[in-house]
Amino acid sequence: MREEKIMQEKIFKTTGRRIVFVGVGFILLFWCVDILIDAYLFREGTFLSQLLDPEPYEIYVRTIIVVIILANTIYARYIANQLYSVNSQLNTELAERKQAEQQLADSEIELRALFASMHDVVLVIDRDGVYRKIAPTDPGLLYKPPKELLGKTLRDVFPPEEAETLLSSVQKVLETQQTLKVEYKLTIGEHPLWFETFISSMTENSTLWVARDVTDRKSTEDALLDASEILVRNLTELEQRNLEISLLNKMVASFQASLTTEEVYAIAEQACAQLFPEEAGTLFRLNPSQDICEPVVVWGISPAQNTLTAFLPNDCPVLQNGQAHLAEVGYPSHCSHSVDGLAAAHMCIPLIAHGKTVGVLSLQNEDKSDLHMTLAKQQLALTVADTTALALANLNLSETLRQQAIRDPLTGLFNRRYLEETLEREVQRAQRNHQPVGIIMIDIDFFKAINDNYGHEAGDAALSELGSFLLAHIRREDIACRFGGEEFILILPGATLLTTRTRAELLQDGLKQLRIQHNGQLLEGLTLSFGVALYPDHGSTGMAVIRSADMALYRAKQTGRNRIEMGREEQAETDGLIIKL
Repeated sequence: MREEKIMQEKIFKTTGRRIVFVGVGFILLFWCVDILIDAYLFREGTFLSQLLDPEPYEIYVRTIIVVIILANTIYARYIANQLYSVNSQLNTELAERKQAEQQLADSEIELRALFASMHDVVLVIDRDGVYRKIAPTDPGLLYKPPKELLGKTLRDVFPPEEAETLLSSVQKVLETQQTLKVEYKLTIGEHPLWFETFISSMTENSTLWVARDVTDRKSTEDALLDASEILVRNLTELEQRNLEISLLNKMVASFQASLTTEEVYAIAEQACAQLFPEEAGTLFRLNPSQDICEPVVVWGISPAQNTLTAFLPNDCPVLQNGQAHLAEVGYPSHCSHSVDGLAAAHMCIPLIAHGKTVGVLSLQNEDKSDLHMTLAKQQLALTVADTTALALANLNLSETLRQQAIRDPLTGLFNRRYLEETLEREVQRAQRNHQPVGIIMIDIDFFKAINDNYGHEAGDAALSELGSFLLAHIRREDIACRFGGEEFILILPGATLLTTRTRAELLQDGLKQLRIQHNGQLLEGLTLSFGVALYPDHGSTGMAVIRSADMALYRAKQTGRNRIEMGREEQAETDGLIIKL
């Protein structure tokens, strides 16, 4: 309306000037005519006669008057046409203006309806972060009334750090003239709300913000992210469990194939280093007498840190009560064998199988910042401890059964079955190495009389004491066996005939110092007869040498007992070597 009024005033001013110009022209015309009339009135004759009989100058005057009248008439006609044209143009422009105003009003109505129906809030924020305009004004879409925001800055609404970030976004949009998408959190009361906002340049110093509440979407995204993290964590844990199960299966298979405790300890060390890469640990074993617990497996501890030594079972409560013990930082530990006190979580587990304690597994977090040990890690440690204890117990049981199968239970010496297997093996080894093997066959003199005079229990006591005596008087590589009844055989690998006889003589003399008692009664008069033979001098096989020794023993019995008899072949001894003659 204001522009329409300005245009009308402009047209009226232009038209007024033209009308004034025409009026002035008519006034001049009438003034000239009046002058001429006055001039003729003062002359003689009438005006009409003067017009009909004019003088020459009068003709000029009349002609000028006529021309002026015609010119003003034509100009007046032109002015009239101009006025009509201007009026038509004004009407057209006014109609177009009204149409444009109507379209603008319709667009404004549509825009307001659009704003009212959309779930976005439109804001105008200037370069300094001041709220200039906010739409819609419906409080239902705004968490704060517009009057509380208009004129305020972003620093008045957001925390300092968030406000500076948003101001930087405003500056960036104004500089690059590119739309920028930002997400920010706004706390309304006690409820944090998330908004997704598109910031675009509006003018040189202002930006247009289209903000939408995406709190529900963010909650859903956070829930999905949490679920994804849980899934990834579960998958990672599952992969770790699968790896641990694979390593445990491999460890169990290796345990089953092991033949000695040393092999079990080596397997346990390798497996524990793989199963517990972030922990340091030690495996202690109880000695056969159950009075010392000593470290046999160590991992995760550098040699400089390894100060672990044997300890008494009474120093470890775990060995006393048979229960695993977990000591985390801030809680006391009564175990004296932790790596370096309670700098991190420490777990101590007894190794128990078939009701027998065979050792202790000590585990400690190597990362000192890790103050706790997870339940999965604790369960894994318990499984490793149980598996290792079972392997050791099975190996001990297997060794016990093996010893029972190859040893005589009364004397503790190897039995005849083991003798036959070992003798052939030693003979083959001696043959490869070109070495002799000495054989001593021993028989208790008048053993039947001992049974008759003192009873069979006394005879068993004599056999048991003699077995212990023989074990105490042979070399580590020698083999002592009970051949049957009261007969014994000693296998002496690498011994010459002279050495073998000398050993028999030492045994004969040592027996004189042996005191055997049964039920408080001393068994006196115990003597031995010896038969000595040598491989390969007295036989090319082990059993052939034993037969030769048995024949020598028989001769010792026949010639008075308590004697040493040699094999029947004539022999000579030179420089410790037996040479057949």
